[in-house]
Amino acid sequence: MVGTVFIERMTVNMYFYSNFLLIKYKFLFNVVFY
Repeated sequence: MVGTVFIERMTVNMYFYSNFLLIKYKFLFNVVFY
């Protein structure tokens, strides 16, 4: 039970982190190629 919760939390963290990186790189891309 604890293992599944841990895996769920990790996947959620990865999801939010990847979204954050995506937004960050989109912003940088827009700044560089504006």
